[in-house]
Amino acid sequence: MPVLGLICVIILFASLHIESNSRSIVDTQHSEALMQQVGEAVVATTETVEQLAEHLDILAKQVQQQGYQILAIGETVQTLAENQDLAMEQLRQQMSELIEALQQISATLE
Repeated sequence: MPVLGLICVIILFASLHIESNSRSIVDTQHSEALMQQVGEAVVATTETVEQLAEHLDILAKQVQQQGYQILAIGETVQTLAENQDLAMEQLRQQMSELIEALQQISATLE
């Protein structure tokens, strides 16, 4: 994990920095404070990355769910179109039969 590697490098750098400045108590205290600040920043960054990963997982699930919904809508629209085509064909057939019956009635009346 890149964050873990970064943490190790920071800790190593901070410990070398503390060792090289161990002659002075002020330098040591300053280094310890610096190391604590770096550690807090690393922890905060790690927490932020974890939260972002959780949010990304939630978004991925939502996108996947929306994809399923879009497919379902597409299938529904296709079914409606097929049903409409069938209904139109039945209506044409009924109209043709009605016209034919009217023509027969008209021919009989003449």
